[in-house]
Amino acid sequence: MAEGYALIYFIYCVVIPGFFVGLIVGFLRFKRLGASILVGLFFAIVVAPIVLSIIIPATESLEKTSLEKDAVYFKSSLIGKYTDDEIKQHYNRHPLSYSVKNTQWIDSILDDSFKTKPITKRIILLAEITTKEDKIVETLALLPNAPIALKLRAASTNSSYVANNMAKDLNTTSEILIELAVYQSNIETENLLLDHPNAIQTLRDIIAINRSNREDNSINTNRYKATKHAQKYVSTSKITAWKYLANHKDPRIVRNIAKSMETPPEILNFIANNNSNEVVLASVFLSKKCTQQSKQLILKRFPGIVSFLILESAKSDSELKVDIAASPEATLQMHDNLIKHAYSNFHEVFYAIAKNPKITPDILLKLADQGYPDVQKLVAKNPITPRAALVKLSNSADSDVASTAKLNLIEKKLEMPLKSEMR
Repeated sequence: MAEGYALIYFIYCVVIPGFFVGLIVGFLRFKRLGASILVGLFFAIVVAPIVLSIIIPATESLEKTSLEKDAVYFKSSLIGKYTDDEIKQHYNRHPLSYSVKNTQWIDSILDDSFKTKPITKRIILLAEITTKEDKIVETLALLPNAPIALKLRAASTNSSYVANNMAKDLNTTSEILIELAVYQSNIETENLLLDHPNAIQTLRDIIAINRSNREDNSINTNRYKATKHAQKYVSTSKITAWKYLANHKDPRIVRNIAKSMETPPEILNFIANNNSNEVVLASVFLSKKCTQQSKQLILKRFPGIVSFLILESAKSDSELKVDIAASPEATLQMHDNLIKHAYSNFHEVFYAIAKNPKITPDILLKLADQGYPDVQKLVAKNPITPRAALVKLSNSADSDVASTAKLNLIEKKLEMPLKSEMR
């Protein structure tokens, strides 16, 4: 496959341009079409490949030289060879080349070539200059003397590169280990964190919570082994870990806790009382484990939450779509909006609506028209599904859907559909 792409690239980028250049040169020189074509073929087959064989090594050599200069200057800056102003002026005039993103170059920052330890102030400055280059910033955070704030920032990137390096570093503090535990979902990395000498109980409980909350079925094959590893460390009360997650500065983390069926009601109440993010509060309000006390508290702090949810249900890109679909708090208007505007992950949305115990007959009728057998089967099974929907589903090409709909008609003592209805 790679050879095929290379051949296509060679033809389009070397042979064809070479032919046309030769054609023009030949026509200007001989003024005859036949001679021009011959010159074009000569350029395409001989001249263009020779020129390319000269240009590519020259370009690679220049790129390598640029890469080496970048690396030398960067590392010299870290140990204080240049002043802050000199560093800023240098990178204003000479932005880091594209090649600086090369992993090998970045990894060389961590090698043993430093005779002097990197200066914390310079690490901060270079992190600011390269702030858009995540891999460079993450690597700077792994250096000796890197400030805690930069390490915490790198720990929150969900980078396995950072997590594995920090988890293997015996000097990594418990504060950073906890932040890594919050964002990591890789079992091997979690086990490294659990075995770290600076791991404290809160970290162990956070990993246990994350493992129990995880919805990714792809890790089921390793779940038993992974859970047993965590169980060695689990405390009887995880309330400190729950509060750490519930009070996290990243709203995505808090929202995941709000959505989880494992979250204790008192933690949901804690979020309802202390968080001001509208999406987070909406997730708590929609949770099946949210108590009336928490709901009243949210309604008091966020009076327009119902209107907010109606608007969110009509947004095709809303991150609350599935939460709204599954919630007993969802209204007919919300479900109707979701069916109309669920342009992405619509199957998940329809399935959540179909399983909602507060679903209405009108919505069931609309879901019967959606072409997902698992959704249609839930509709066919629901005791409040209208006869019109059951008649339609009893003629489904999916035998499970059809038999479920027919059984529902019989149980409800409704007449089986006539053959004319089933066409």
